[in-house]
Amino acid sequence: MTIPKEYCDLIEKYGTPLFIIDLEGVKENFLRFKGAFGKDTIVAYSYKTNYHPAILKLLDKNAAFSEVISDMEYNIGKDIGIDFSKMILNGPGKSIEELEFAIKNDFFLINADSIDDLKLVDAKSMKLKKVVNLGIRVNSESSDDSKFGIFENEMEQAIELINKNTHMNLIALHVHYGTNNLDSLSYIKSLRKLSNLIKEFDLDLKYIDLGGGFAPEWKLKEKKSSIDSIANDILREKESLGLNQSLIFEPGRYIVEDACFALSKVRSIKNKWIILDVGSNILIPLVNSNYGISFFKEGDSKLYDFGGNMCFEADVISKDVQSPDLVVGDIIKIENVGAYTLSMAEQFIYPLPTILVKKGKKYSVSFRSKFVKIYE
Repeated sequence: MTIPKEYCDLIEKYGTPLFIIDLEGVKENFLRFKGAFGKDTIVAYSYKTNYHPAILKLLDKNAAFSEVISDMEYNIGKDIGIDFSKMILNGPGKSIEELEFAIKNDFFLINADSIDDLKLVDAKSMKLKKVVNLGIRVNSESSDDSKFGIFENEMEQAIELINKNTHMNLIALHVHYGTNNLDSLSYIKSLRKLSNLIKEFDLDLKYIDLGGGFAPEWKLKEKKSSIDSIANDILREKESLGLNQSLIFEPGRYIVEDACFALSKVRSIKNKWIILDVGSNILIPLVNSNYGISFFKEGDSKLYDFGGNMCFEADVISKDVQSPDLVVGDIIKIENVGAYTLSMAEQFIYPLPTILVKKGKKYSVSFRSKFVKIYE
């Protein structure tokens, strides 16, 4: 197996490491997800997973909504022309300025994460004389172990506060339960929890927002699952509970993780370590990262650990990888790098990588590797 000519040409022109976003892969993943749940379901892409403008534009053209957490994120959407009426504002620490902006610009939904959120929306909606569509994020754990959402013992207070203000319109309950989920169990658990709350407080809602957290399709297939089978389970449970609300999902990883890859060069080999020219300042070492390494050469293989070019011990890309014998200068491909990499990357020791956007057979430069001066 040899390196494809197109990769050789890109490396000759731009060097390594190279970070490549495959827009066809993004679109394919989104349409598969949307198709699994049906046209009545709202799919709001999670900006924090990867807010590259090319990804956001593509998803917007394919009728995706947007899930944002901060002013930085909704301003990225604003700069590329995303409609605020398709934005959902989430997050555990919303500022008064962020809430005011969302109210003024008629966001599709504000999911309140706390009583304090509701108090701020209460004051601002009255002052602005604007009706606000609200959701309540419910604490998924029903315990102090999770900082997210309104606890069940606060629900009565939250609903009373909303009902007292004619400018606050409760249309949704929201819950998010974990990440890299491989089956439907957490979503079914969430549906049952929300169904009980709807009945207990006699709520007339339009939507149930089950958040995101779906593992990518390749990982689901490894476990003999698929987004279609998970969707069927969720929709079947929704029907059995007698829930007539439309569903909202906020996927990120499922849409972009395997739609991006990196090309990297071997810098050094010693004992069982292979050191690359890309590090964990880009390939963020999260517990739920699924980085995979593939090779352009064959031969007998043995176990190696792949490390980055950062100067600290935790800079590990992947451990116990079956690798052919490599030499300094060899090129390897790192798969599944689309989630929580570019959005969390930092120029530490080395600058950010060159980013290319692939559309069909054409590549365009989005960002050229360079040091970005952040202070005088």
